[in-house]
Amino acid sequence: MVHWDRKGARRRVMIQIGILLVLISIIALTYERKSSGLDRDAKPLQLLGKEILPLKEISGMAVLNEGGESQIVAIGDDKAKVFWLKTNVDQSFKELMVERFSLCQTEDFDECNKMIKKLTKNWEALAIDGAHKLFALQEHSQTIVVMNRELTAIEHVLHFNFGEAFSDAVAKGARKVRKNALGEGMILLKNGHVLIAKENFPVTLVEFGPEGQDALGLNPNTVLSEGESFAMSEPFHNRLVPLHSWTLATHGKCDISDLALDKDRQLLALSEDCLTIQRYKTLEVSQEPKLSEVYILPGEIQSPEGLVAVGDEWFVGSDVASKKHFNFYRLRAQSSLK
Repeated sequence: MVHWDRKGARRRVMIQIGILLVLISIIALTYERKSSGLDRDAKPLQLLGKEILPLKEISGMAVLNEGGESQIVAIGDDKAKVFWLKTNVDQSFKELMVERFSLCQTEDFDECNKMIKKLTKNWEALAIDGAHKLFALQEHSQTIVVMNRELTAIEHVLHFNFGEAFSDAVAKGARKVRKNALGEGMILLKNGHVLIAKENFPVTLVEFGPEGQDALGLNPNTVLSEGESFAMSEPFHNRLVPLHSWTLATHGKCDISDLALDKDRQLLALSEDCLTIQRYKTLEVSQEPKLSEVYILPGEIQSPEGLVAVGDEWFVGSDVASKKHFNFYRLRAQSSLK
C-alpha cells in the first residue's frame, strides 16, 4: 500500500507557489523599471524597418553629410571600429590608437594584450563635424578622439572630466560619480563646446568648453551648422572644463544612452532603461530643462544605445553582442505620420 505524504506534498506546493510569486515580482519590477518616468502623453514610434548590421554592441551613431547625401556611421562599444552603412564597410582605428598612445606595440604577451584592449575599447558616442572629422568618445578615459575622414590620422584629443562638474560629490567620496555611468552621448556646439550626457548618478547634461568661456546652452543657433567645423586650438591635447550642467528629472529610473538632434535641431535623448526618446526644444543656461515630448520605442528593441535622425526618420542601434539578432531600427515619430 502506497502512503501519500500530505505534508511533503503541501510543502512542495508552497515552494512552487513561492517561486511563482517571486517570478511575478521580478516581472512587475522589470515593467516598473521600464515604464516609470514615462509621460502619460508619451507617443509611440512607428517601426519602419529593421536590419542586422555586422557590428557588435552598437553604442553610438552619427550622420555624415557629404555630396548632398547623408550617411549613417556607427561605432561599437568593444572595438575601435566604425561601420559605414551606405558602403557596408567597417574601418578599424585600433592601429592608430596603439601607434599614438601605447608603449606596447604588440599583443604577444598577456600584460600588453590587456593594456591594448583597455586602450581600444569602451566607445560610447560618435559625432561628425562639417569638415568630416570623426569624434569618438571613450567613456572610461573621459576623452574624445578626433580623427580625419579617412581614419588615417588622429588629429586631436579632447579631455573632459565629470569629476570637475560634481566636485562636491567627489570630495565626499561619491565613487559612482568618478567611476560609473559616465559619458554616453554628445552634441558638438559652436566655439569648441561639447554637450555630453552623463548616463546616470545623476542623469545630467554637461556643457564642456575651453576654460574662461561662458556656456552657450543648446538651441538652433548654438549647434554646429551644416558644413561648419568644430573649433579646436592648435595643441594636440585640448582640455575642456565644465561650463554648465542640466540635471534631468527622470525619477531615478531612466538613464541616457545617446544624444542626437532632430531635423529642427532640437535635442533627442535616448534611454536604454526606459526604452524612450525624450525631446527638449532648447537647453537654456538660465532655466531648468523643459521636456517637450516623450516617445516610446517598440518593445522588440533591446538595449538601445545609438541614436541619429535623418529628416523625419529616427534610427536606433542596439548594444547586442550577437550578429544573429536585429540591431538597427528605422522609426518615425507619430507627429510625422500622415
